[in-house]
Amino acid sequence: MLKKAVKYVLRKLQNKKIGYGTIIIDSEYSDSNWLGCNVSLTKSSLGKYTYISDDSRIRNCKIGAFCSIGRNVKIGLGFHPTNYISTSPYLYRRSFLGMKGFSNKDMFLEEDYRNTVVGNDVWIGDNVLICGGCTIKDGVIIGAGSIVTRDLESYGIYAGVPAKLIRKRECSYVNLDGIPSEWWELDDHELSYLIKKHNE
Repeated sequence: MLKKAVKYVLRKLQNKKIGYGTIIIDSEYSDSNWLGCNVSLTKSSLGKYTYISDDSRIRNCKIGAFCSIGRNVKIGLGFHPTNYISTSPYLYRRSFLGMKGFSNKDMFLEEDYRNTVVGNDVWIGDNVLICGGCTIKDGVIIGAGSIVTRDLESYGIYAGVPAKLIRKRECSYVNLDGIPSEWWELDDHELSYLIKKHNE
């Protein structure tokens, strides 16, 4: 009896587009998005058909359409001042994490979480860290375990710590058989028609 109940619950969870334990704060997403379990999405927006796998944390980020984001990805890591008395927020905040700070005013607020941009058709592998303020352009692939500390150019394959260009992608669909290079801007019906025609 218990096995049947567990299977039923698992089957029900598999049909949901937002996994259990996921927290969404001040963010924009649509019915075409899928968010795995224990995802944190804060002050961010997702383009159509973008999915985020389990245990990922994304903050202050605009993500384009048709992006694939792996497990345990962190985007928009916070910053701390390096030329102040301390890097601890308790010394430059009136309060932090619900506790009283030592400062009489809040400082370095603009440094905390810089806006990050992820383009369209981007694939981010598992365990990738992307520092706040970076721009990841269209068509980029980032290898698992990489740390991104700077902007990444369109259609590049990047990997490493810090992430470096391995090579450029060979995109067979760009300007072939009537499929435009910015295909993600097409409506669903038009995109479906062009892809089916291309695959014949």
